[in-house]
Amino acid sequence: MGVLISVHECQALSAPDDGEITPDICKTKPLHGQECSYECSPGYARIGPSSSKCDNGYWTQGGFFCQGKSLNRSALIIVNC
Repeated sequence: MGVLISVHECQALSAPDDGEITPDICKTKPLHGQECSYECSPGYARIGPSSSKCDNGYWTQGGFFCQGKSLNRSALIIVNC
């Protein structure tokens, strides 16, 4: 008698503006046990967890988003010549 094992996939993830999710399988067909990492583009800070794992059809962590880092006030000074 064989044993039937059911592998549940999680909902595919979508990267936010100015962000990336790796590896690519996380954006197509993540299966149970798959860990996905979240990163933001240079100049942006990640708000939320750095990764999540697919656990029997559900993600262990919520999503994330990327927020632009504040500019230094001196960078905002415009000099007219």
